[in-house]
Amino acid sequence: MGKARLPWKKNAALGVVVFIMVLFWFFSVEKVEAQTLAEFSAYAVSVGGERYESETIIITEEFSKKYQVGLLLQLRLDCVDENECRRGESASANQAFFIQRIVYYDDFSIGIGASYWKNHTPAWNSNTPFLLTLGYRLNDSIGFGYKHFSTGGSSSSNGGLDMFLVHWTF
Repeated sequence: MGKARLPWKKNAALGVVVFIMVLFWFFSVEKVEAQTLAEFSAYAVSVGGERYESETIIITEEFSKKYQVGLLLQLRLDCVDENECRRGESASANQAFFIQRIVYYDDFSIGIGASYWKNHTPAWNSNTPFLLTLGYRLNDSIGFGYKHFSTGGSSSSNGGLDMFLVHWTF
């Protein structure tokens, strides 16, 4: 058996450590209300209208019911049908960091923000796409979400990446 390899490089570990340190610092501020969302997506991904297979894990921290900061790990992004997919496949796993402003109306939520992706994807040739989100909570802990990452036409290749997610709040 070979040595187990993480899908990200050593520099990503520094980003995770900094994120956790900032997270603990925010928790030390008494006026901040926070909750954590764990989001999962499997196979429910579209790039420019073309179907892709992908497994994605997202950990999001929400502050004061206004802001969300998250880390995303995309294990793969593979075209379902190579004959119909013009955009190709991703070279490797990908990681992203995002921050967004979120607004709630009853059980619905809508958000807008920005993100930074480590690698380019078939969806765009930029590391900094924008983020749009929609969400619906079934109860206090389970819900569904939709995320759209796109450069908004500011890059030469902009198919956009659409994800449908299930989330658990704790």
